[in-house]
Amino acid sequence: MGPGSYFEIKGKKIFYIDSGEGSKKKTVLLLHGYSFSSADWVNIGAIEQFSSMGYRVILLDYPGFGKSEPLDEYRIREGQILNAGKFICTFLDHAGVKSCTAIGPSMGGGILIDSWSFCSDRLNSMILVAPAWFHQSNLSDITCNKLFVWGDMDDIIPLNGVESIIKSLKNSNLEVIRGGKHAVYLNKPQEFFSVCRKYMA
Repeated sequence: MGPGSYFEIKGKKIFYIDSGEGSKKKTVLLLHGYSFSSADWVNIGAIEQFSSMGYRVILLDYPGFGKSEPLDEYRIREGQILNAGKFICTFLDHAGVKSCTAIGPSMGGGILIDSWSFCSDRLNSMILVAPAWFHQSNLSDITCNKLFVWGDMDDIIPLNGVESIIKSLKNSNLEVIRGGKHAVYLNKPQEFFSVCRKYMA
């Protein structure tokens, strides 16, 4: 696996990392939160963790984040994610991904929810880590298996008030990690990977 690659869309360079293990039948796509990038996944060993579960691992810097250049069409504006799902589908085309499990924390979770209306046939399952825009989303439309992961110390999007909604959704499960903050995958990585391993095995 190299240090990462770029692909161009509308003249702008978008950064991603692909474990390149094309022989593996399963793929996991990792998005990131608003204040983060694919580098955070690398730093906690996500590539090694998910590879050990038998997955081809793809990490993506959303336009305007990390090493990716901004694109006006896909800019995150005041909490709006216009065309974000469309961008994810374009990227999956580039990477040759026909189906995947997708993991999105916070902003990345909101983007995954938006992606459903554009490429539901590509998303086998989702792991949504305290997803942003939770109350603005029509989660009941998403029919694939969904695992919601929350830290019990999340003070950005508190679990209180959303737990009952999650439990009312079809094909949904909730895992709460004790001592976990909003970016629970970063402050409790081993517990997070343990939850994912149980769900993705």
